Amino acid sequence: QAIELSLANGYGIRIAKNNQRIAENNYSLGNAGILPRIDAYATQNYSIDDSRQEYLGERGVQERSGARSESFSSSVELKWTLFDGMRMFIAYDRLAELNKMGEANLQMQVEKTVNDVAIAYHQIVLEQERLKVINNILDLSSERMEIAKTKFEVGKASKMEYLAAQVDYNEDTSSYVLQLERLNDAKIDLNVIMGLDRNTNYHVQSSIHFVDTLQREDLYQSMMTNNSARKLQALDYAVAQLEAREIKAERMPVISFNTSYNYNKSAAETGLVLSRRTNGLGVGFTASMNIFNGFNLNRRIQNARIDIENSELAMRELDLALKAQFDKSYNNYRNSIIVYNLEQSNLNVARENAEIALERYKLGVANAIELREAQLNLAQAENRLLDAAYSVKINEISLMQLSGMLARN
Repeated sequence: QAIELSLANGYGIRIAKNNQRIAENNYSLGNAGILPRIDAYATQNYSIDDSRQEYLGERGVQERSGARSESFSSSVELKWTLFDGMRMFIAYDRLAELNKMGEANLQMQVEKTVNDVAIAYHQIVLEQERLKVINNILDLSSERMEIAKTKFEVGKASKMEYLAAQVDYNEDTSSYVLQLERLNDAKIDLNVIMGLDRNTNYHVQSSIHFVDTLQREDLYQSMMTNNSARKLQALDYAVAQLEAREIKAERMPVISFNTSYNYNKSAAETGLVLSRRTNGLGVGFTASMNIFNGFNLNRRIQNARIDIENSELAMRELDLALKAQFDKSYNNYRNSIIVYNLEQSNLNVARENAEIALERYKLGVANAIELREAQLNLAQAENRLLDAAYSVKINEISLMQLSGMLARN
């Protein structure tokens, strides 16, 4: 439920989806320049002029004041690039890769969100279980305080022992309040990721479940194939190569087909022609080729080659970092499982020791210091077991994300 809410409401996810939509919209024949372009134009002009015209022969001089004239022209033009050194087709391939990059970025954001939710969620589980541990200690401290009070009232214990029990009870109460605050803070963190009101309250599962059978080789092969960061970097390398090809294609000539339909009309109160109207269809071809542009094309080609080299270096650097992170996460995963099993055994011993100490204290054989020490040892053992389980889970999540399987499971 937390993952579903985060994927639906998370701002990072929504931004990534919008960016992916932009990349998808840009992936079109028109944006690559493959389709023709059609433009329509219209112009209307009016003027009032004073004119004086002298003619040869008998017409002499003609003068006119406030002569009106108007003209109207319109056209529809089609321009279609027929050949540009394959640049428009390379551009279309580049837009396809950019569209894939948008999808890869969205997938990375989904994985990051699932990772953040999983960590925040299990942090709540951890703090919730720690609260139970402190609550159990508080119950034991309350029972010890009642026993000490009874012993004091019947004269079998000193008031100092009763006061010491009260001090320990108050200390445990304070620890409970602080732990409750940590639990509330952890819920606020998850609420932010889920896009919910920060004061939304809920209860989560009561234990940390983890998988202890993940195989190194399977995870490694999956990482080399499915890791989103590797996929994104590979796409960036492909885009850099296509951009270099696109720039090189500018060395080739450009041949375009042009056609237009024109309509013109004019009228004037002076001059030899009082009115005129023309319309017709025009067809033509245009060929152009850059001869020299200040070596700018060479400079851009050189820069494109450097971009390809940088992208390749970034791929190598990423592979090195991923492999190092994988080794650390898997080693931590296996070691945390070993620690968890050890702490499980320690907890059984500490629990039995605390039970014995309580019975001995009730019988008056053990003193309050021995009981308190046994209680604290039990609490520490329970917390260490919780920390070990949390460590296994966090490393499991890290391995699943590295291997590209986190958002698929």
